[in-house]
Amino acid sequence: MSWLQRRSGSRPRPATVMGVDACPVGWIGIVLDHGAFAQATVGGRFRQLLATVAAASIVAVDIPIGLPERGWRSADVEARRFLGRRSSSVFATPPRAAVEASTYEEANRICRSLTGQGLSRQAWALAPKILDVDSCRSDLGPSLFEVHPRGVVSRADHHAVDGWQAHLGRLGRAPKTT
Repeated sequence: MSWLQRRSGSRPRPATVMGVDACPVGWIGIVLDHGAFAQATVGGRFRQLLATVAAASIVAVDIPIGLPERGWRSADVEARRFLGRRSSSVFATPPRAAVEASTYEEANRICRSLTGQGLSRQAWALAPKILDVDSCRSDLGPSLFEVHPRGVVSRADHHAVDGWQAHLGRLGRAPKTT
């Protein structure tokens, strides 16, 4: 019996789940229906990607959801603590005003005034994607979840994993490499 079955006291209902990540053309989504691969889809904007899937009861996206007004999100601090030596894979999510700034220099200045620290260029590069997802939050409500792949793999293995191939190899699905 799974932890979900024990927790809910009944068999979980099958769900259509879409995992989403940013890509050079916008967003890529992988859809599972009843636990099986159903579709891969791409959209230039997050809303366009969502429109390609009839219904997903869960949308899990690898992008920060929920912007602080000042300071850093506790979710990022906890994720870094959880990942230990892999903590650098979690970017600190800057405050909303920094994400909405029009230039990196302005965002960095705002971030420094609201957090006491500057903003990395990598975190700044995520700003358009963060705002794209943020614009859809009210439409998706409780079906939208923020996920972090490294955290999922680490949790599944109960410790950090050296790459997806190592993890998939343990599951017997790793592609052969030469």
